Amino acid sequence: MKYLVIILASLFFIISCSEKAPVETTNGEGNVVLSFNKSEIPDSVYLIEVFLKRDGFDTITKELNPKNDSNAEVYFEEVAVGNWNLDVNAYSINHNLLYTGEAIIYVEANKVTPVFIQLHYVNGDRTGSVYIYISWESPINVGWFDYPANPILEMQNNSFDNKGVLHPFVLKVDNGFIMWYTGLAGNSSHIYAANSSDGLNWTPYSSEPVLSPDPASSWENRNVTGSFVIKENGLFKMYYTGRSSSESDYSQWNIGLATSEDGYHWKRRKDPVFRGAVGQWDLKVGVSDIEIIDGVYYMYYTGKTYLSDHQIGIATSIDGITWERYGANPVLADHQSWEGAGYYYPTVIKTDGSYYMIYMNSVSNVSGFGYATSTDGLNWEKSKSNPFFHFR
Repeated sequence: MKYLVIILASLFFIISCSEKAPVETTNGEGNVVLSFNKSEIPDSVYLIEVFLKRDGFDTITKELNPKNDSNAEVYFEEVAVGNWNLDVNAYSINHNLLYTGEAIIYVEANKVTPVFIQLHYVNGDRTGSVYIYISWESPINVGWFDYPANPILEMQNNSFDNKGVLHPFVLKVDNGFIMWYTGLAGNSSHIYAANSSDGLNWTPYSSEPVLSPDPASSWENRNVTGSFVIKENGLFKMYYTGRSSSESDYSQWNIGLATSEDGYHWKRRKDPVFRGAVGQWDLKVGVSDIEIIDGVYYMYYTGKTYLSDHQIGIATSIDGITWERYGANPVLADHQSWEGAGYYYPTVIKTDGSYYMIYMNSVSNVSGFGYATSTDGLNWEKSKSNPFFHFR
């Protein structure tokens, strides 16, 4: 089965695909660019026609000949802000319809977003036909592509993050989104916050971290990193990894808990709520996700020794403070060759009654994401089609 893939981006405006499009407005104009990857266009395609349609406006039509045109782009100038119907048709040299696709896009001032469209194969001529695409693979394995405006957040290059930023976690709040992330500086690390109204465009909350190592602590006086935040009864709860300045290869990493009323000013507990296990596979631990299943907290964490032998474990709790390791840890078996020395940073999503765990491999050059599925959040089976996304 073969289908075309195109990515759209506006140079100055958002173009998004939504089942519930925003209220239309005619204030402003923008430019729309459709970029085709010529290497992905089937040889049978001779002509591509693109239509922008909207009630009260003339239909805008553009054509592309992928075999003769040097630049595989279709460019629309002075597109009015608002909702547009996008139709894309691909034809053979005899003008038989081969592929077709459609989407609703919205143009909004001063923003950029991509739209992913599949042009499905049409088995027939222009008189029309019905094509039904059936896939037995999980939808998590389809339709991933790099956001063209990456990176969405960069280091501020100050004394707390001049070595880079990593470990983002995003939480939806009433007025938008908050991201907590780690800033690296020398041998220390700190936790920052950033804000966004749309989940794409981010602004650091402050040039100062919202949580830094505690010099008076014996277990978190050098590094705090890798935070995960939940909000319960109006209170933010942050779980994070703490490391000591006196640690060795055989020292623990521990997980701490801090609370906040606004997500920016934090009060931490003195002692860890979860400790690395001395002499075990999870000597050094880092929290990645917490789910509440049937009233029980499930912590999904990464564990390792002094080697890069990362594995994933689960701990459970009834209060979010006292945790017990799951007896069948580590939970992902059947090591896959693409994973290298291990796998880490699990994120768990529940949909249609099943749980999906997304994780990444821990080779020296991390190469992609894999996933596993579960019916209960405890027992997991990896997908045989891993990795479902490759890093470039």
